[in-house]
Amino acid sequence: MIKEALFKERDKKQPGAKHYEKVINIEALRQRLQDIYIDGDIDKTEYQIAKTRYENIHSELKDKETKAINEKEVLELYKNAINKIKNIKNQYIEGTIDAKRQIIGSIFPKNFKFENKKVRTADSNPILLKIASVNGASRG
Repeated sequence: MIKEALFKERDKKQPGAKHYEKVINIEALRQRLQDIYIDGDIDKTEYQIAKTRYENIHSELKDKETKAINEKEVLELYKNAINKIKNIKNQYIEGTIDAKRQIIGSIFPKNFKFENKKVRTADSNPILLKIASVNGASRG
């Protein structure tokens, strides 16, 4: 359920062909502007105004690309985290003592104690509690 939502979100955010076409067009306009200025068809102030306008548009388009790349990296991190959480049982069973401590410490970050053969804890990881509540609700 979460995985599908992440993939849908990732696909929506990726710049499409029109985006890259706009980038190429702005770069071509900047080249053409330079040629016009060199040929003497426009003066320096007109050149500066047009150059600034094209640079701003180009910068906005490049920022969208960077944002999409960063969001893609975050979605990949989420995907990896979900896969690790899915396999947490196997990781715990097959893990070393240190790995088991790390898993337990990530679930119960504070005041984890064994008392009379029972576990006592003051806090649980809120993210894992939320996942557990979603999984419990989906089971009926």
